[in-house]
Amino acid sequence: MIIKVDLAEVPPGVSLLEPDDFGNFKVLVATPSRTFVTPRTLHELAGSHASESWIRKVDEMCQYAEGRGWVRDDGALQAHIVLDAELASAGGESS
Repeated sequence: MIIKVDLAEVPPGVSLLEPDDFGNFKVLVATPSRTFVTPRTLHELAGSHASESWIRKVDEMCQYAEGRGWVRDDGALQAHIVLDAELASAGGESS
């Protein structure tokens, strides 16, 4: 039995595969290797942490990314997706 979570869909798709296989239970996470995030979303997520200095640094990061071709026409920045399991193996904690 496999629970498939597709992070490429918005909202993420969840489906049950092989529902009669009771000897193989797992969660399969299908994810793209990259995604895009707008600067506005970053500002909203930062909340009160978004000081003038912080906003200036985000603007600098955006300019750097744009120079590398990592920005879409709508201004969204390309970001790598890192899964919790990868963070845990690198010494971080997973939830």
